[in-house]
Parts: sequence; C-alpha cells; structure tokens
Amino acid sequence: MSITIGNQALVNINGSSNISLSSANFIEPTVIFYSDGSSLTGWTQVDGTAIVDATIGNPLPSYKLTGRGIFRNLDTTFHNKTITFDMRPGTSFDGGFLFANASNGSGTYRGGLQMKQSASAIAGQGLRAGSNGGWLYFGVGAPETLNLFTSTTTWYSIKIRISSSRLCTWYADGVLQSSTYTIPVGYTTVDTTNNYFGFIINGPNTGTYFDNLYIYDGII
Repeated sequence: MSITIGNQALVNINGSSNISLSSANFIEPTVIFYSDGSSLTGWTQVDGTAIVDATIGNPLPSYKLTGRGIFRNLDTTFHNKTITFDMRPGTSFDGGFLFANASNGSGTYRGGLQMKQSASAIAGQGLRAGSNGGWLYFGVGAPETLNLFTSTTTWYSIKIRISSSRLCTWYADGVLQSSTYTIPVGYTTVDTTNNYFGFIINGPNTGTYFDNLYIYDGII
C-alpha cells in the first residue's frame, strides 16, 4: 500500500508491515547561519561587554551578555526562515532576539521576541514589533504574560518561525506560544537593508547565556 499526494508516493508499506519513506520527498532545510558561542568574530558589540564564556555552555562555550548585546547581518531576508537557539537567563533577565532589522537598530520592519526571567508569571513577553531603543535596549510592549523562564540554571530551547508571508510564531521548549507578529508588507524578498539580527538585553543583569544559534532557510 502507498500513500500519495498528487502523483508522489510518500510512504510505501509492504506485506511485512515495514514502512519506507521516500527521501526524495523530504527536503532538509538548509542551515544558512550557525554559531556555537565560541567566537564573537563577525558580531558587532553594542557596549563591549559580551564575552565568550568557557565555563558555561550547552555544551561549552556560550555567549554571555551582562550589558547590552550583539548583532550582525544575515545577508539575506528573513522570509521562510526558522531561527533556533538555547538561552539560560540571568536573574531578572529582560531581553531577547531581534530580526529583520537595519544596521542602526531602528529598521522599519524589525521584529523581536522578548523574554523575561521571573519566579512567577510576568507580563511583557512574546513576539512584537522590534525594539524602540535601537540595539541599546529592547523596550516594552510584548503582549504575553508568561511563567516560562523561572530558573537561572536551566537552558531553554527557543524557536522562531517566519513564513514566506512574513507571519512569525514562536516556541519555548517545543510548545507553541500565543503571540504572533507579521513583518509589514513592505519587507520584500529583495530587501538588502533590513536583514540584521541579534541578541539584546534591557540593561545590566547577572549574565544571560546564548548558545547553538541556527538560522534555517525553510520551516522546521
């Protein structure tokens, strides 16, 4: 027996109940950027306080941010992309990930995922239009009240999906969260200006760690 979509056989089941998948029909998204937290080469530092920490990582090392943050250019647009990274928050961490931004941090189409460390539910988290503080601080206005990032010794897995129609959704430890953001319609696939991304923090904290940043061309 076979299962087909259109004229493509996707699954073949033989008489011995074995299932074979046709690899031709499963295309692995391409990794277009990867960082294991071992080098700051290529990143622009906002205030010079970011370091590579050789004592904490998932696995070692990782980026440790105590002040502002770091950013760089993807050199392609964020249409049809998946972003994943691991985050271990410092005490009272408030910040996150910005994308589809301009080099000055105040791009027209910028989006952001804001997260906060707290022992209880705390407002101002989730997807939103990006920072109103450029690369200096994340700002306020994220729509969700969450109780996700309670520990300062736990690594949390984060995923952001950006569809070809610019709709952004996000996951924490594999669980879909409620807020979404749609990058404004003027952000086209030929944009060469608004393709910067980075990690940012709202002011000093005890040290938040980021590791295993992947950006995929495709949705996973």
